[in-house]
Amino acid sequence: MYYKETRPWGQFEQFSHNEKSTVKITTVKNDARISLQSHKNTD
Repeated sequence: MYYKETRPWGQFEQFSHNEKSTVKITTVKNDARISLQSHKNTD
């Protein structure tokens, strides 16, 4: 499986999904940045 998505900050390519591993290559433009996400543990 190959998937490519272009975003305002750059792009990412995904080469495998839902296997023992997921392979992604992320390219960020020189003048851009991606946001960090955090997830709170909810019970």
